[in-house]
Amino acid sequence: VLPAANLTLRKKMDVDSDVLRDLYHRSFRLRAHLRPVIRFFLRISEWSSLWLIPGFLVLFILYPGLWIIWGSLLIVKSLIYLFIIKRLQNRLQEQKIFVPSLLYGIIAPYYRAGVKWRFNNSRKRRKWGM
Repeated sequence: VLPAANLTLRKKMDVDSDVLRDLYHRSFRLRAHLRPVIRFFLRISEWSSLWLIPGFLVLFILYPGLWIIWGSLLIVKSLIYLFIIKRLQNRLQEQKIFVPSLLYGIIAPYYRAGVKWRFNNSRKRRKWGM
């Protein structure tokens, strides 16, 4: 968290899937050093973003009579999400990354969960010498 926009550091670099996976692995290791309360709230945030779209699909199927309520909640959530992305773009002074940011925001929780699962399983295999 930076107190002012003029205090940002920028580094231009090409990022491929290996670099992104390495950054995720570093974040997993860093999270292990956070306080349990902070880890708990981060985990709740991750799980809520993972189950948002499938949860709404299940609700639309199970309770089709309430589609107006579920749809309006999903639209409000989407508008809040779009507003957050737009504010971040203005702060970063990058106007051309709206669509990639939106797609990344939708896909990232699932990719992160897959990387986390692989990270945990590879650690277990190394631990037991498999």
